Amino acid sequence: MKIALIYRVDYDDPKTLGVQNKQMDQQSAFIELGLECDAYYHRKGKIIKRDIDNKESVIATLTYKRNRFNLKDFFSELANQIVVSSYNKFYIRYPIATGSFLKFLKQQKTFTVIEVPTYPFKAEWVGLQRLYLPVANYFQSQLKKYCQHLVHFGEEKELFGIPTINIANGINPEKYPLSIGSKSEGLKMIAVGNFGYWHGLDRLIEGMAMSADKNIKLKIVGEGSIIPDWKELVSKHKLDKQVEFYPFTNGEELDQLFNQADIGIGTLAIHRKGVKINSSIKHREYVARGLPFVYAGEDKDFVDCDFALRVEESEEIISVDKLMQWRETLRVSVNRISEYANNKLSWTSKLSTVVEKWKMV
Repeated sequence: MKIALIYRVDYDDPKTLGVQNKQMDQQSAFIELGLECDAYYHRKGKIIKRDIDNKESVIATLTYKRNRFNLKDFFSELANQIVVSSYNKFYIRYPIATGSFLKFLKQQKTFTVIEVPTYPFKAEWVGLQRLYLPVANYFQSQLKKYCQHLVHFGEEKELFGIPTINIANGINPEKYPLSIGSKSEGLKMIAVGNFGYWHGLDRLIEGMAMSADKNIKLKIVGEGSIIPDWKELVSKHKLDKQVEFYPFTNGEELDQLFNQADIGIGTLAIHRKGVKINSSIKHREYVARGLPFVYAGEDKDFVDCDFALRVEESEEIISVDKLMQWRETLRVSVNRISEYANNKLSWTSKLSTVVEKWKMV
């Protein structure tokens, strides 16, 4: 079986690093499951194909105007490059419903699965984006003509009139070295991501402001529209010596930051988007490194896990003193946490459900 794994994502944009890793991990998982899988994405308008041997080739080069490219050019050009008979199946990360996307799906005439990474997702749309909502809603209503299943990380059995395949996010555990942990006094926290208001670190920063313990530290690694607000909050509470901000970081530099941490900080305010299930990839990456973590919302992969602390899903301030007490009393080894990731959280295990569905048709 040969499949195309399509993400309309810019690999030149450091903000998409997490999404890039996800696509690479999914491609590896599909190959491990016995499928021939090519991945498609772009770099500032150069549409790239990566084959099963990890070899990249530029299949098209377009003048890159971001809005036009996202709404039209990517899928219009991809339709010119992919021969209808080239693939048995398609797996596409939901980009946004547009006319060119629907035209691409109609042309392929093959079994298509679309992954909806967040639902509901329109709460993320702000400013001028919201003007496109009526158009997006119309095109979205037409998806059922060309898409057989949606991969969904929530509980709904149907979205947009299309049956769902309900799974959770996964990772490639082998990519993450074990964290050796902080050896200093106090509580050392790390939060990594492309941050938005729903990550809720304001709840944690306010908790740090209420604590008398100055050995409670937080490293925020990544960027996002909400970062200036958090920096202002840190300055307001005079926490500059306790909260450090880092840009997008990867590789050994990121590993070193993890080696200075006692716990990872997951998504703390997913309810702000109206989302119930919190299937964050960062939760899984923390576990792969053997790091306990804290989160809010419902993540079904971590029910009754002693190394995953679920805090209240609300706007209440999070007590960092209680987080320290939890961490100090937690008796769990780095290896046991990491082993959980190997057994339960790999993309190979998650996507096997999709492959089994494909084999039935």
